[in-house]
Amino acid sequence: MRMRSLLTLMLLWGCFTVYGQTPYSWVDIDDQTQNRALTDTFTYKIYDFEKIDFSEVETIEELFQIPSYHIYNKLWDTIHIRSAQLEIPFYQNSLKIRLVENNNNPFAFPCTGNLLLDYGLINKVFHAGIDFSVVNGAPIVSCFDGVVRLAKYYGDYGKVIVIRHYNGLETVFAHLSEILVIPGQLVKAGDLIGTCGKSGNTPEPILHFEIRLFNELINPNKVIDFINRRPVDNLIEIRPEDCMFVSVIAQDSICHNPVVLDQPIPVRQIDPAVYHVVKNGDTLFKIARIYNTTPEAIIKLNKLKGDGSNLQLDQKLRVQ
Repeated sequence: MRMRSLLTLMLLWGCFTVYGQTPYSWVDIDDQTQNRALTDTFTYKIYDFEKIDFSEVETIEELFQIPSYHIYNKLWDTIHIRSAQLEIPFYQNSLKIRLVENNNNPFAFPCTGNLLLDYGLINKVFHAGIDFSVVNGAPIVSCFDGVVRLAKYYGDYGKVIVIRHYNGLETVFAHLSEILVIPGQLVKAGDLIGTCGKSGNTPEPILHFEIRLFNELINPNKVIDFINRRPVDNLIEIRPEDCMFVSVIAQDSICHNPVVLDQPIPVRQIDPAVYHVVKNGDTLFKIARIYNTTPEAIIKLNKLKGDGSNLQLDQKLRVQ
C-alpha cells in the first residue's frame, strides 16, 4: 500500500513539473541575453543554403511589403534581435490586436514538442519565453503570416529565426538545428521555417519560443493557449503588465569579443571576400537581403553595367 501511494505521488509530481514548475535549475534565454548578443562585434551568418530552393523563395521587393513598417518607426533590423527601444502605443494602458484577418492563413502551432519551461521568473532568473522539449530535427512552422526579419546564429540563442507578422507581433524561434528561410522571405502560417536542435545555450534539443511587440518581450500566454495549442482569442488585449521592458545596452559599452559558435569558424580568413553564385530566381535585391548589403554595393564591387538586372545563371558575384 505504501509503495502504491509513493508511486502515485511520483506520477503526480511528474505531471505538475512538466510545465511552469520544472525541476530545472538553469534558464537558457533570459531577459538580458539579447543585450549580451548585442555586444558581440562578430555576428556570423549561418544559413543552410543547400536546403533552400531559391527558385521557390518569395521575398519582399519593396519597403511597403514589410509588415508594420511605419508603426515600428521604419525599423527593420536583419542583424540583431533587438537593437533599439520602441514605445508601445497603449491607449489608456491597453492595446488590442486582431491576430488573424479574413485574408490570412489560420494560426498554426509552432511545434509538436511538450511544454517544458514557462515564461517568467524561474529560480530568480527571468525566462524570456516558452521552452518545448523536442525531438532533434523536428519541424518548426510559422504561427502567422508574415516576413522573416532575421535568420542567423545569434549568441546564446544559437540558430534563430525572427518573423514579423501582419498583426504587429514578432515571433522568435531559438536553438534550431537548421534554418530553412532567409531574411525578407514571405511566409504563411504553417510554412516550414526550420528544424529543432540544440544550438546555443542548451545541452539538449529545445525550442525556445518568444513573442515580442515593438521590440519588447510580452507574455506568450496572453496570445496563445499552450495547453490547447490555439490562440487565446482572435482579438487579444495587451497591457503594460504583460510586457517585460528591458533597456537596450549603451553603444559605448559594447565589447569586442567574437561569438562562440557550436562549430569553429575562423575570425580571419585568407580571402576576406564573400561570394555568391547566382541561382535560378535570384535578383540583386534578394541577394543583397541575404548578405545584409545593398544592390548598389554589389553593382560597385562587381563593376556591373546598368542596374544589374542582367544576371546570369551560375555567375559568381562578390557580395562583401
